Amino acid sequence: MSPPMRNSVVKLNEQRFRLGSSMICEQTDVADPSSLLASWQDNGKTFILRKEAVHEYNMLPSTSPANMVHEAGTSAAVWLLGKDTFCKVKGWCEGMEAESETIDFVRTQCPDIPVPEVIFSWIDTDWSRSFTLIKRVAGKTLDERWPSLSPSQRSEIVDKVVEYCKKLSMVTSSKLESATGKGLCDNHLNVAAPDSHPTWKPRLLGPMSGDDFKEFLRQRTSRDAQGIVPSVGEHFLFYHADLGPTNIIISEDAKVTGILDWECAAFFPRFWLALKPGISAGFFLSRESVGEDKAARFGWGDPFYKGLMAQGFDSTDSDLAWWKGLAK
Repeated sequence: MSPPMRNSVVKLNEQRFRLGSSMICEQTDVADPSSLLASWQDNGKTFILRKEAVHEYNMLPSTSPANMVHEAGTSAAVWLLGKDTFCKVKGWCEGMEAESETIDFVRTQCPDIPVPEVIFSWIDTDWSRSFTLIKRVAGKTLDERWPSLSPSQRSEIVDKVVEYCKKLSMVTSSKLESATGKGLCDNHLNVAAPDSHPTWKPRLLGPMSGDDFKEFLRQRTSRDAQGIVPSVGEHFLFYHADLGPTNIIISEDAKVTGILDWECAAFFPRFWLALKPGISAGFFLSRESVGEDKAARFGWGDPFYKGLMAQGFDSTDSDLAWWKGLAK
């Protein structure tokens, strides 16, 4: 990837950022409305987004620029552009759904689920990455709040997030696909990437009909384990698929104020809803939150899994055995 992901956003001065190959975000008092793509308020100050081609990006330093608040290897990063505006950047490939499209879909289908407010989003095809400007959701992550929560507060949060999952699951499709009918991103379900595949580049799965997905599962499964291939029903259920403790925002009074990171959300087979929390490290609480105790790190994922099971999203021991024995 050129330039590197960490050079996607560069702070030019205290009031100006270069975003990708063609955008400038800046704080301003006066702006020409005709040249603006977006304008918004952040902590009482006006920010704008406008186009401005950048040709010198290959000469930018490779060190991490100021204001980066999260970095996920070579594939994604997040910057803070002010006090309450975040810029999410993610590797992109042709046919991939934008997270902003998924958020719009969820807001329309399930308006009571708290999603972040999108200011503006675009695809930078020259740099093969997506950019999404979003406003801060009030609160702290569940991972940060966890040590101060009482057992009853933790249980209430589990129940609320499971309730959101149940509402989303009522939106169904006949295909394995994204919200807008494109391929989905889930490396736990997809085949392993070849060594030659760039680490920054997303790998899409689908869209697939039910029959095609069943054949995909059979081909993924080792010959000795064909008898335990999970059952796939007629409908695929909409699911966030990454409801780990860093993607759930909690208020001071222990209420869910936001669900973040919708880029993996899509229509999945029913068995995947409860199986995913049991196989993905993304559902672990951090060592900073609970220390080194392994059981404590399952403090969110385990009750969340049990909550989903209690609502009828069954995941059997054979489903887990199937996943562990997948032909890689």
